[in-house]
Amino acid sequence: MTRKHHLLDEDDVRVRPGRGKSRPRSKERPEHAEALSGTVMTVDRGRFTVELDDGTGMYAMKARELGRKGIVVGDRVDIVGDVSGDTDTQGRIVHRNDPS
Repeated sequence: MTRKHHLLDEDDVRVRPGRGKSRPRSKERPEHAEALSGTVMTVDRGRFTVELDDGTGMYAMKARELGRKGIVVGDRVDIVGDVSGDTDTQGRIVHRNDPS
């Protein structure tokens, strides 16, 4: 069975999505100057309990920009986001501080 190309419409043609991303990714990262420091107290399936320097305890997730770097109990970290420590709030760990 032959088809005439001039009789085709958009439902008859399969278009594969492009392999690349549609938008270039920026390499510029935020400074997170407003980040608060704290210590990781517990780790549970990718969620961290962090005690901030002011004594507030809160939950946090690791930021994507950290990649696969592991964060363990006792690490000093910087956190942004909702750092109030209220129920159902969560911050984001944006930096792991090297021990000095």
